Amino acid sequence: MGWIISSFLLWLCTFGVIDPQGSAYEIAAFHSIKPLLYGCFFSWVTFACFTGQGGFLNKFLSCKVFKILSRLSYSGYLLHMLVLDKYFLSFEEFIDHSSLSLVLTSIYLLLWIIAISFIFYLIFEKPVLRMFDFFHDIFQKNLHQKTN
Repeated sequence: MGWIISSFLLWLCTFGVIDPQGSAYEIAAFHSIKPLLYGCFFSWVTFACFTGQGGFLNKFLSCKVFKILSRLSYSGYLLHMLVLDKYFLSFEEFIDHSSLSLVLTSIYLLLWIIAISFIFYLIFEKPVLRMFDFFHDIFQKNLHQKTN
């Protein structure tokens, strides 16, 4: 039942277009509740995968590729504004962008953000994670020795 309801909520958010000639209140109500419905859908998916009811979706979301991307995403979240500021504030005059140049600029900036996030991950995040694992192992070893 959860999958049916959550799939309906996702369908409603994606394809449930309100009549553009409708009242401003209807349009505002639909657009204000849409993020809540998306959140309900993703909450159900998270709950279902966590409790073992995810099936193929859980297997897909558990791929190693997503683990790598998740480690870079937080660094990218922290650093993306620095990269964007550096890029856009380096121009001294306005630039007229075409659609193609916007796409190429976005790809260029995305690659820079990923590269800097990877370096940030290797310098800061990975050593801290290894330190946590080290202390966790020591704690587990001491706990195991005390129980024996």
